[in-house]
Amino acid sequence: MKGIKVVLQDGYVKISYTNNSKRKRFPTGVRLDSDNQITDSGKLKGMIPDKEQKQNMIDNLKLQIESIVNQFRAKSGFNPSIEELENLLRLPQKRSSKSQRVLDAYYDFYEEKKYEFSNSDKKVIQSLNSHRALKHYLEDYEIFMDRQILFSEIDRRWMFEFKKFNETPRMNTESKFYKTFGGLRGNTIKKKISIFINFMKWASEKKYCDFPTSILNFSKEIESPEIRKATVTREEVLALNKINIEKGNVQFIRDLFVFTCLTGMRWSDLLALNKKHLKNYKQGTAIVMKSEKTKEKFTVFLNEISQSILEKYDYNLKRMSNPAYNRELKKFLKSTEMFNDTTDFIEEGRYLERWEVISIHRGRDSFITNLLNSNVPVSTVMQYTGHKQLRTLEGYVDTNTKVPNFMDKLL
Repeated sequence: MKGIKVVLQDGYVKISYTNNSKRKRFPTGVRLDSDNQITDSGKLKGMIPDKEQKQNMIDNLKLQIESIVNQFRAKSGFNPSIEELENLLRLPQKRSSKSQRVLDAYYDFYEEKKYEFSNSDKKVIQSLNSHRALKHYLEDYEIFMDRQILFSEIDRRWMFEFKKFNETPRMNTESKFYKTFGGLRGNTIKKKISIFINFMKWASEKKYCDFPTSILNFSKEIESPEIRKATVTREEVLALNKINIEKGNVQFIRDLFVFTCLTGMRWSDLLALNKKHLKNYKQGTAIVMKSEKTKEKFTVFLNEISQSILEKYDYNLKRMSNPAYNRELKKFLKSTEMFNDTTDFIEEGRYLERWEVISIHRGRDSFITNLLNSNVPVSTVMQYTGHKQLRTLEGYVDTNTKVPNFMDKLL
């Protein structure tokens, strides 16, 4: 249709709409590595992960825009303005009937969120990822149940069973191939349930189904997870760095964790990091950037080890998802036999070993704890981490470490 075409802008596929010399590009949510992966007509080509799903996302938005423009022109005799098209896209699309399959509604919910988030800043990217992850958990639950999930079966018992399904680790078999691995804990499972409840509220508003208040308040029945602090000492970080590992995935797993322990950077900042964030000062080379999460500026200096890690990976640490990384990290830490000491945390009637508790985020805890135990001024630590409030910084300190004796220095 004239005035509507598929374009690629800054790596993202968008649907361009032009009217009266004005143009608006609507994001499809599809990202590509190069211009060669899509034709002028909007068809994906080559080996692209999730190619069919991405093509559907492009085609669906294009068809939706074309349908709105056609209907508007049939009524008024002319095409809608940019503003009118934007308003019409925000309206829920009419349906001949409401599907009783939960996933059918969730697909619509997810597309609506994707459009909503596309008009926001980068801070919401993680939230969109969480919404997409829940879609995969629901798809996997249908695989597990060998049937479709219907709105009519959603009650408190179903919620507990769905929660249990995602807390339990699972393996792929010849008959069942899952996109997720289960084993969710703590805040992760609470976040997934909260998103699902927000979806149910949305489904109620869209007249898919009415849920009782007891279901919509289900997240309140989930106890706040215990915060498990297990940090790595400076000596352990150095020992990890000295382990001889052949090039490959395991080496990257080790290097990224060591880098985090030496810089205290969050996962989202690690993914956003590139060479332009490095600044040279008289004191040395530092990473200077705004946090993807808080938008607060932080400046953290690199030592010889952290700088060599950045150079090894050409200043690009974006290689895998956070859950996949943490699974591999635990395997690596267990294999070193350095973290087999038991913690005070109990799960399923046994004390967890330290490697079971450590994740990439514990690298930030380790960084802060080690600096403070080395008598680095709190104000300096806060400049390194981008914290503005001492209370927030204190939340990262591991109080389970051995208490150092500095009393003799007071005499």
